Amino acid sequence: MHRNGVMHRDLKPENLLITGDNILKLCDFGSGSCYENQRNTFCGTYEYMAPEMVKNVPHDERVDVWALGVLLYELVHNQEPFAVSKGNTDAILQGEIHFRNDLSE
Repeated sequence: MHRNGVMHRDLKPENLLITGDNILKLCDFGSGSCYENQRNTFCGTYEYMAPEMVKNVPHDERVDVWALGVLLYELVHNQEPFAVSKGNTDAILQGEIHFRNDLSE
């Protein structure tokens, strides 16, 4: 996707589909964007937003990499890494993440 100049900007479990052959597919490109330069549009789902999106500053495809990290954390911990409620994004901006004690490095 990124090699083709497209960023999704709203990666989350609801936008991931798995086929009968276990192939992962992305859906809902409503917030997606073709990019040549950085974008400045505020969009996506708070729990998966990168700090630059929260700050509403120019961003690029790395916001998808951040969201992928949030998804992986959620798969391991069965919860999102940042407590976001009613648009309070302080936890994302502080970037403090706590891992389970039983995980190896």
